[in-house]
This record gives sequence, structure tokens and C-alpha cells, in this order.
Amino acid sequence: YGEVEDRSSQCGLISDGDARHLCYARVEDRSSQCGLISDGDQRHYCYALVDERSSQCGLISEDDLRRRCYSETK
Repeated sequence: YGEVEDRSSQCGLISDGDARHLCYARVEDRSSQCGLISDGDQRHYCYALVDERSSQCGLISEDDLRRRCYSETK
């Protein structure tokens, strides 16, 4: 538990809100943080990573992020 707590505290240092929520979602493995992300592409990326649903990647309009999403959810 201590390792997750340490990584989670690092997320609090991220000033960009969407990036911070993505960090928390990945560290805590909780998709509830994804719903707090305002950028739609980042939100779909977050759900794809946390829920391991590559189908969310297809909803991303930004080409680079969509490719990254597919490569990270394989």
C-alpha cells in the first residue's frame, strides 16, 4: 500500500488538472478519476488504459494519442 500512496502523492504535484486525474486513475487503478478529465480525447484514453478497453481508443480524434492508446492497450 505504501508504494501506491507514494506514487499517488506524486500525482498531487501535477498542476494540469487533466494530467493529474490521469495520474491518479493509473496509480490507483480507478476509472472514477477518468470522469473528471475535461478533455474528451484524454478522457477516452484514460478509460482505455484503466479499464483495458481498447475500443475507447477509436473515439480519440487526435492521431498521435489514438496510436499511443492502441499500443498501450494491446
